[in-house]
Amino acid sequence: MNSQKKSIDYYMNLNYPYIVEEYDEDGEHRFGIKSIDLNGVWGSGPSLEEAYNDFQDSKRLWFETCLGKKIPIPEPMSANDFSGKFIIRIPPSLHMQVTKNAKLKGMSLNQYIKALLESDSSNHFIKEELIRLGSSLERRLDRLEKRM
Repeated sequence: MNSQKKSIDYYMNLNYPYIVEEYDEDGEHRFGIKSIDLNGVWGSGPSLEEAYNDFQDSKRLWFETCLGKKIPIPEPMSANDFSGKFIIRIPPSLHMQVTKNAKLKGMSLNQYIKALLESDSSNHFIKEELIRLGSSLERRLDRLEKRM
């Protein structure tokens, strides 16, 4: 179905993934929400609810603009959109080194690269969580110090 025949409500009811972030701006704690699939769609506010409402308003305006200008609107990505295969071009020397590392670990090249990607993704998630927890801890300590 062509995006021009779909309404704003159709797109608003799709489950677009988003990321929620906490940050401090000018000494005020805030929440930010940004879309993964819709470039430039984001919202913010002093509470999660206000940030989400701002995000929804931003999304609606983005859809209205795209429909008005006949710009195609992407639908949310799903697991069905991916085959689990991709091709990557690397220098032969890197290919050789990665293959050697895989053999040293007793793994196929595919298993080894999959393990590296999973490890990197996990490390990124752990790092982000530690940063978030550290920020939360700092805010709590600041509040405790102010009470004393």
